[in-house]
Amino acid sequence: MRTSAIEGSILINAGRADEALDRLRRTLEFEPNYWFAHSFAASAYIEKRMFAEAISEARMAREFPGVPTRPTAFLGYALAKSGRWAEARRELEGLLKLSQQRYVSSYSIATIYNGLGERVETLQWLERGYREREPRMVFLKAEPMCNNLRGDPRFQDLLQRVGLPQ
Repeated sequence: MRTSAIEGSILINAGRADEALDRLRRTLEFEPNYWFAHSFAASAYIEKRMFAEAISEARMAREFPGVPTRPTAFLGYALAKSGRWAEARRELEGLLKLSQQRYVSSYSIATIYNGLGERVETLQWLERGYREREPRMVFLKAEPMCNNLRGDPRFQDLLQRVGLPQ
């Protein structure tokens, strides 16, 4: 069933959020405690602009031990997009504080800044992700949450450097 969750995450990047949710729900029927499926269900709900559901799924994903920062990124992004700026900023501040103690994905921090509409900071953190060789940078071209950045020459340059030309 974990394969269905991975398939769901790929379908999100393909712009097929409804199909992604179908796969992720199927996974969660069999493995309700699988953080990855909850996390990417949050992402699919974000794409459908169903922010209350996205927030709920991201919060569930964070409840499991050893979970990376991606669910927090989805949570902060969904909070920001739903107009809950102060809560989104608290999630961002939490990640920034945590980054002083251990590695925190620059991509996750950039995601929340992007949700808040702070383009300069978003691009700065994506640049940092590039310098740190953040593995998720390979998804930049397909990441739906980056659609608002596609026309920015700095983003286009970053895509080129990552090896994802237009």
